[in-house]
Amino acid sequence: SVEIIGDFIMRQNGNRFAANIGQPNQLGTLFLLSCLGCAWLYIKKYINRWVLLCSCILFLLGAALTQSRTVWVNVFFLLSIFLFKNKITEIKKLIPIILLLIFIYFSFVFLIPAAISTIKSDVIGEIEIRPFKDSARITIWKVYLEALMEKPFFGYGWGQVSHVQLFGRNHYEEANSGVLFLQSHNLIFDILLWNGLLIGIPIIIFFSFWLFIVFNKLKSIDDLLIFCFLSVLIIHSFFEFPLHYAY
Repeated sequence: SVEIIGDFIMRQNGNRFAANIGQPNQLGTLFLLSCLGCAWLYIKKYINRWVLLCSCILFLLGAALTQSRTVWVNVFFLLSIFLFKNKITEIKKLIPIILLLIFIYFSFVFLIPAAISTIKSDVIGEIEIRPFKDSARITIWKVYLEALMEKPFFGYGWGQVSHVQLFGRNHYEEANSGVLFLQSHNLIFDILLWNGLLIGIPIIIFFSFWLFIVFNKLKSIDDLLIFCFLSVLIIHSFFEFPLHYAY
């Protein structure tokens, strides 16, 4: 029971599920990476279609419980990649399964809050469908954009995002939340704040062009799934910095 192993379970904080990771968006991303792993196992014939579907449905149920909007963005991004690369033979076989799983996932997203709201539990609490727009992040990005304009050429130095927040406290009431941010919740902003525009923009252009070249050269399902795996983390980095979590 939960009482017996309670010391080994992180209690739910708020109305979003995060398991023992303690961070809902990170958990949602790991569930999505698990689905990509199942797709690789299916392509390599280590599992059959039914195991693939059951496993992915279970992982997507977990992802829906995290209410992570980062997962929403990643789902549509992965779908666009698979549709664009549908000339790869194995992808053609996966497209119907992918569309079915996306339908199931968003069904979970919209139906689970209604189902859980009928359960009166102090452990689960109330769950609502989260709006796509994140006003908190937008406010933070406004703070960092204005701070960047104060030191546009060479930035604030690597790892100095927390210093930028001190600037924001003089301009935005929302920046005085009492939470110290070590990153801007956007990798692009981080690079620009660390290096300034003179160094940051060339870095961003270089890696964007490199990813574009890599994507165009993808010919096999193995390479495509590796690219998708990395893309999930890259997309996540536009809303958080998953590399802080060492995976």
